Amino acid sequence: RKFDKKDRSFEQKPSKVMTILLTFEALESGQIKLEDRVTASRNASSKGGSQIWLKEGEQMSVDDLLKATAVYSANDACTALGEYVSGSEEAFVAALNQRAAELGMKNTNFVNTNGLDAENHYTTARDLAQITIEALKNEIFLKIIQTSEYSFENIYQCFRIHFIPFLSFCFARIICKAVIIIVRSRAVLKEKTKKL
Repeated sequence: RKFDKKDRSFEQKPSKVMTILLTFEALESGQIKLEDRVTASRNASSKGGSQIWLKEGEQMSVDDLLKATAVYSANDACTALGEYVSGSEEAFVAALNQRAAELGMKNTNFVNTNGLDAENHYTTARDLAQITIEALKNEIFLKIIQTSEYSFENIYQCFRIHFIPFLSFCFARIICKAVIIIVRSRAVLKEKTKKL
């Protein structure tokens, strides 16, 4: 597939990275704490795809939800975080788009917190890189994306996750896209210079 820095495409990764980024900013501001207990809503527990099977009314700490999102790419955990930070998924989506605008991400639009298929949900390689640059400024974020194994228990089952962390894979993919864009751009520039 040919990648261009301005091509819009559907991506799950920036949604989760941005959700985690905004959660960290809420932690840094003192709005929430890692040990806070979050109660899963019906909306959060109903998400499909990759998940930790949260049940409506189940409680889990912000810390566990962050790690479930980062290590396991859990859609239900990601949604629960967004709802806890902003009060509802809709309000959090608005915050995601506002933060994206502040970062200069002109070709990104979020319609949910987890990046599941949805109309008008898109981003570009350039905007992916912008999210990455901002996220990597956070020390806790750096620590979490290096997590390769994580265990936690809920009232229904015990999870032990051991594999390549979701976000590490995301960043590797983002870097690959960025390299492709740079190489193609330099090749085009070189060709144009020859013609001159």
